[in-house]
Amino acid sequence: METGTQNPDIYVDNMIAFGETALKTLPLEIANIGGGIVDGIISGIEEPFSLATNNYYAVPGTNDTISVTFSPIEERAYTNVITLTGNGGTAEVTLYGDGIPEPFLFIIYNLLFVIYWRKLIPRC
Repeated sequence: METGTQNPDIYVDNMIAFGETALKTLPLEIANIGGGIVDGIISGIEEPFSLATNNYYAVPGTNDTISVTFSPIEERAYTNVITLTGNGGTAEVTLYGDGIPEPFLFIIYNLLFVIYWRKLIPRC
């Protein structure tokens, strides 16, 4: 990416895909491809996605990296569109992830299930 204009200008990927996971953190790279300092806010974040901060700031030719965490509570697909708004323009990023059960909780659940059924079924 080249620094193009004398005005602040941001560039971001339009999607962050977390894949199938119980918990994952990925970077949101906000590049300043313009000529002035870029700063702004990020809005629209919804659970199970979260941001380390909702502000960004970058001098020309640099990036600001914001950590985005996906911590699903159910086994299903999640989508969230966030909006970056500031003096470098507006951009949208779609966050996507598939929630899967936490392995530790899955093991505990199954262990409790076996113990429960052993108590209900008499041994011969």
